[in-house]
Amino acid sequence: MRRPFKVHYIGDVDERLKPEVNGFTRWLRQWYDFSVPLDLRLIASESITDDDGEQVAMRFWQDDDDTPVTAELAVGTFARNFELDGPSVAYPTVLAAVARIVKYYFQAVTGAPFREDYAESWGDKVLDAYVSEHTPLRPHPGAKLRY
Repeated sequence: MRRPFKVHYIGDVDERLKPEVNGFTRWLRQWYDFSVPLDLRLIASESITDDDGEQVAMRFWQDDDDTPVTAELAVGTFARNFELDGPSVAYPTVLAAVARIVKYYFQAVTGAPFREDYAESWGDKVLDAYVSEHTPLRPHPGAKLRY
């Protein structure tokens, strides 16, 4: 059986980050239905080159409807953030970005317009629910959570 939400670590991703991301994505899988596969790649780089040549922190794409959504997130600044600002900043920065990718995913698979402000707000609230062990937000109106 194919996993609907896979995480891949590309390059020398900081080992301290992996258990946190794995725990968060496991929690996301428990709550949300990923009917179209999501392939998340955490890249050991400070930025990623987008298709237009711009340097970005995250990007995602879907070739056709019902094909997997692929997302890439640059996590190369994690170690520096950890050393300068501590774990209370470094971990939430990455986990909130993962949650935002999940919101972009749901916008893509439902055909909703892409709204960065919605993704940012929703991602932060989902991370808050994870940390406080509360029920997370629905990904879009009418959507049902698994529990």
